[in-house]
Amino acid sequence: MSAKRLWTYLGFLGLVAAVWAVVYFLFPAREGEEKNPPLFGRVEENQIQTIVLERSTETLDLKKNKEWEITRPIQARADRWTVDSILRTLSGLTAERRYTEKNWQNQEFGLYPPRLKIRFEVQGKKHELWVGNRNPTGTYYYAKIPSSPDLLLIYDYQIQDLDRSLFDIRDKRVFSFPLDRIQTVEVKTPTKTFVLEKDKEGWKAKADPPLKLNTTPVENFLNDLLDLKVQSFLGEEREDPRWGLREPSHVIRLVSSDQPPGEERLHLGKEVSGKGIYARSTLHKEVFFLHPNILKKIPTDLEGWKYVPPPPAEKKGS
Repeated sequence: MSAKRLWTYLGFLGLVAAVWAVVYFLFPAREGEEKNPPLFGRVEENQIQTIVLERSTETLDLKKNKEWEITRPIQARADRWTVDSILRTLSGLTAERRYTEKNWQNQEFGLYPPRLKIRFEVQGKKHELWVGNRNPTGTYYYAKIPSSPDLLLIYDYQIQDLDRSLFDIRDKRVFSFPLDRIQTVEVKTPTKTFVLEKDKEGWKAKADPPLKLNTTPVENFLNDLLDLKVQSFLGEEREDPRWGLREPSHVIRLVSSDQPPGEERLHLGKEVSGKGIYARSTLHKEVFFLHPNILKKIPTDLEGWKYVPPPPAEKKGS
């Protein structure tokens, strides 16, 4: 190793050590203070009733009714897994360091105004957190509770778990029925229509007489449908004739075994290179794009799905 490169490495290590010294010596932790206590006390995830994520560009409001819903800037279902992740982070949120910083309005902290405001309500009690810039090492974000004089350092992964966009939080499923509650499947293609029904004996294609089907390919197809996710939303409820949704190339209808039965539909339109297929479903008011791979999953016939009984067992001694 050359002397020049060695001095470069030593200089970098010296810079890291200097930043560490600033954090741990110029802003020491308070004596007798519990290490990393929860910022908002003991909060149970299921006690949080509302969440607001406010940025300079948009404000997202979420409210828990039977399920979590987005109420601003649009009315839409919220993705359960994303919201659960936000709730877990809020309930256990801690600060790695707390400083008494009178000049918290300094531009370097990014808290005046904050880059992100997080508000949530727990059984009528409101909480708020301001989030600013990353610290020099990039490991933490500067943050502040408005009612406290403390300047906080919070791990970046915790803030990233809270700093979600509208698309992140939206429910991007195309169908919502669980697999075991799907009773009927209807598939319309440009050339054929299939209707599959499930009874006590398994899946059958509606025909005269009914055609018994293997369970595995039917459920593989249904799992592919349940795994579908919106690629992007167009932000339009109207339908442009150029999208091909007024006369869709494919229509898939699922009926549940609920009482009364539920029904969900998916309409597929034209494909746009690099974006996907125009689509509309029961779950979303807006038109959206789906990955074109869905077309490869839709059967063109049911020959490969027919149930073939096993050959009879050979008799002993024959």
